[in-house]
Amino acid sequence: ASFVVLGAGLGVTVVQRAHAEMARVESDLIAAFMSDTLKGAGPSVARGRDTTMLREMMNEASERIDRGELRHAPSAEQRLRRTIGMTYFDLDAYGDALRMLEEGARLARERHAGDHMEVAESEGDLAVVLGGCGEYERAEALARRALEMKTRLLPAGHPEVAVSLNNLVDICRLRGSFEEAEPLA
Repeated sequence: ASFVVLGAGLGVTVVQRAHAEMARVESDLIAAFMSDTLKGAGPSVARGRDTTMLREMMNEASERIDRGELRHAPSAEQRLRRTIGMTYFDLDAYGDALRMLEEGARLARERHAGDHMEVAESEGDLAVVLGGCGEYERAEALARRALEMKTRLLPAGHPEVAVSLNNLVDICRLRGSFEEAEPLA
């Protein structure tokens, strides 16, 4: 009889874990879909389109994330924080961008010890926004760390390394270090 109870208990645990994994995968897929959708916001902003509705959508999404609606799916939360943060940046809402990106970078570091692309990308995005806000010292430190991490993780000549190099060049130029920016460019 104890074998039956033990077997039933194990069966329930396996089913619960399967449901939790399915929910996590579903959250990650939704986050990927939303991220891809929102990445198109930057070009719309650049073309001068009205961004009122987009800003309202970002505000609603960030409020829901801040309330903890994605707490069970940290990968999805981290990805959406990055996307929403960069969309806020495109909308010139730097305070909102920093808030989302700082928390996203913290989540990435919390989830991944050492070198990881999610950490490098999160810190690289945060560096871009910090540079845009005039926080050059912190921006440069994060940009260099993101570049170093991508250099260790990716093969030579990978486009993501070039993105990080370009971000570092932009930050150096913004703070007036043209001699430093030139060889990097």
